[in-house]
Amino acid sequence: MYDELSGLYDHFVNWENRLQFELPFLNHVLAKINVENNAPIRILDAACGTAMHAIAFAKEGYECAAADISPQMIQQAQKNAIDWQVTIQCVTVGLGDMVSVFGKNAFQAILCLGNSLPHLLTENELQSAMIDFYALLSVGGVLIIQIRNFEPVLKKQLREMEPQSFHTQEGEELFIRFYDFLSDGNLRFNFIILTRSLERSWHQSWHSSLLKPYCQSELESAMQTVGFTDITYYGNLAGEPYDASSSGNLVIVAWKKGN
Repeated sequence: MYDELSGLYDHFVNWENRLQFELPFLNHVLAKINVENNAPIRILDAACGTAMHAIAFAKEGYECAAADISPQMIQQAQKNAIDWQVTIQCVTVGLGDMVSVFGKNAFQAILCLGNSLPHLLTENELQSAMIDFYALLSVGGVLIIQIRNFEPVLKKQLREMEPQSFHTQEGEELFIRFYDFLSDGNLRFNFIILTRSLERSWHQSWHSSLLKPYCQSELESAMQTVGFTDITYYGNLAGEPYDASSSGNLVIVAWKKGN
């Protein structure tokens, strides 16, 4: 799915508005990290997609790496980095396997944003990812996770998300997203792209991916098991309080305090 979407992904994210909304809070968290000799903080953008968060932080002077399991997403991330004139390390590797590439204690901060974690469909996969995150972080480092708040999605059976559109001189693209609720408790995330050139008929492509709708208690347990402490919850990446019944997102900030 994501290989096929890589060339269009940035079309349905308003990165200027999104980064303007998210970066102040993220920088506030990163400012709590202590580094020796004023060395630059090293950040990993895990499940990075097109790596726009890594690029934004690289522009601010951080040392950034970006990892994603999709080769085409990484290819687009490399193109974006060139377009934005920054240097970031881009690697094709999935959640749970990154310490074998980057090594232990390689980063002071890890970002796992954009509802990436629910693509891990079993408790073992989630635990492997948390073990990986913990090993990748140096002592005093921070893990920041953002997923959709699935509590109201499951309770109210909320299927649809707001449609999005993108216009160019050549034509128009429409993005339609919705969930199917499966009998095993997982969700099927469906993504329909409608495209047309000027004065031509619409062309449709359909994509889907399975998601496990993790809730706060499941993620807290997985993080505590591997050693994360000082775990704090927010309702979005502006740092607003988390309300399980109404927040759109679940954002988690967790620290590695031990050895």
